[in-house]
Amino acid sequence: MDVRLTDVLVADAKLLADGLLQPEDDMAVFVGRGGKGRIAPFTVRRSYTGAGGWYVESMALLAPNGDVAWRGNEQPITLQGSSKIDLFSDDLTASPTDVLGEVLKKSTIVWIEVPGPGGTGGKAVPAWYGGLDGRVYVLTGGSEQRIRGLDESSQVLLSARSKDLQSLATTVEASARVIPASDPLFGKLLPILLPRRLNLRDGEGAADRWRKECTLVELTPSAIPAEA
Repeated sequence: MDVRLTDVLVADAKLLADGLLQPEDDMAVFVGRGGKGRIAPFTVRRSYTGAGGWYVESMALLAPNGDVAWRGNEQPITLQGSSKIDLFSDDLTASPTDVLGEVLKKSTIVWIEVPGPGGTGGKAVPAWYGGLDGRVYVLTGGSEQRIRGLDESSQVLLSARSKDLQSLATTVEASARVIPASDPLFGKLLPILLPRRLNLRDGEGAADRWRKECTLVELTPSAIPAEA
């Protein structure tokens, strides 16, 4: 069925409540100073026209470079018919964790900062990774990448960068725990990690090497954003 979006407004929810509208040709939602912090609540007003009935709507927030910074859940909407214009309005918030997940879908690298004297020295270092159920899994040690202090830390900072521009998209706190090689989860993750590791000299044989010489760390992003 043919459905047309006839009008859309995206604006900072607070500005809208205060009667301060952004220009229609400059609608934007900002992510704090310098691209850090929470995405402030924003309002999306949109109008549809089309054949009457039930439809499924999905909304996405795009970064300036075209990356999907946030994607909302699918939701049902009802249209009254092609002779009507149906208006919908929602106040939404995209968390830093949402932004991290969307950026990492297109990336091969995550940036990790391990705090403390035995960590990465106050700097975020790049690491290849695998992902499962919203968590990030990183191998460290042996002849693989070495991330200082990662296997001994309980908390780290995770950052995602735009794949095209390498600009910082978001930074979030994440809890860390080691996954023992004997844990069934280790074996479940191997088919995810193997194709993510480029230029493997030993192919699928790397799985045995990882079990013997590497440490697998699970990083669970928090809904709390890192301090700017």
